[in-house]
Amino acid sequence: MKRSIPALMMAALLLTGCGNAGGSTSGNSGAPAAEQSSGKQDKKPSLFGKSNVSLDEETGVLTLSGNLTAEEVQAYKSNDSVKSVVCKSGTVFPEDSSNLFREFDCESIDLTNADTSQVKNMSSMFLYCNYMTSLNLGGIDTSNVEDMSGMFSGCDELLSLDITGLNTDSVTDIREMFYDCQKLTELDLSNFTCPNVRSYNMLFCNCYRLKSLDLSAMNLANASSMEQTFSGCSSLKEINFGTAEIKKIAMTTYMFENCHSLETLDLTNFYIENVAFMPHMFDGCENLTTILVSYPWNPDHAKGSRDVFRDCEKLVGGNGTAYDPELTDWTYAVVDTPETPGYLTLAE
Repeated sequence: MKRSIPALMMAALLLTGCGNAGGSTSGNSGAPAAEQSSGKQDKKPSLFGKSNVSLDEETGVLTLSGNLTAEEVQAYKSNDSVKSVVCKSGTVFPEDSSNLFREFDCESIDLTNADTSQVKNMSSMFLYCNYMTSLNLGGIDTSNVEDMSGMFSGCDELLSLDITGLNTDSVTDIREMFYDCQKLTELDLSNFTCPNVRSYNMLFCNCYRLKSLDLSAMNLANASSMEQTFSGCSSLKEINFGTAEIKKIAMTTYMFENCHSLETLDLTNFYIENVAFMPHMFDGCENLTTILVSYPWNPDHAKGSRDVFRDCEKLVGGNGTAYDPELTDWTYAVVDTPETPGYLTLAE
């Protein structure tokens, strides 16, 4: 039986629209649209002529070929007969490949032979692939892709993910891309540059097992919103933001919420003059002792932000100001000095 969609995830997707960023879902019930023919191979007809998708009922292998249409592929959504998906050489993916494998019940998808050179939209491409443990992106071409929002959201059984071959030069939207990838322990972002991305909202949210993230290759200088970017990353011990000055950031709500394993956080390249909202930014970082910054923060634009430091019980400012559960709002998002008590430490 298909597992139910987590309430938090559904709510988040409804709020942001990431789950359906590039187009509507097919609306199919999950069963193939046409009757299955007798025999080993499924050769059902297509409204578009000869079908480019066939299912081997004995092995459970769904084979893609030719010039695909989204309707042909999505006809197998939630079909528990499909165990794996493979592509024949020369399989051409549609320009709009959003939601293409959404809610597939298969355990593995191999796109090694896929031609994705014309694809512009991969939003929610593997959304809610709850049983998938293996995804081979091979050498797929993403040079023209503009939308990757929610691409791997809900792939909560995925054990590893190699995205080093993804070209993100044209991408403008990566919100919720890895949301709820609960079993990933590492993610190589060395080629994940994203020069045109502004919003990083919920990018790694609920990636419970990630232990470290190196974002130094990403062009964070253009980042304007990081709401819930690392929220729920309870095993995360280290985040490398690189050296680029992050001056455009305006939204940091719940950014590090429940990052229970963080002990030191280096935010020396963050400038927060434009931050308008930072409620719950460090909420639940119960083992965080030090927040390093490179200059005296001025959080005046974020007036009224509540519970910025809630439950940061081990946090100590650079001048020795210890955490007080009654003092957790925006006024303590300043460098700790005798004149201005706060929870931040000025880096040497």
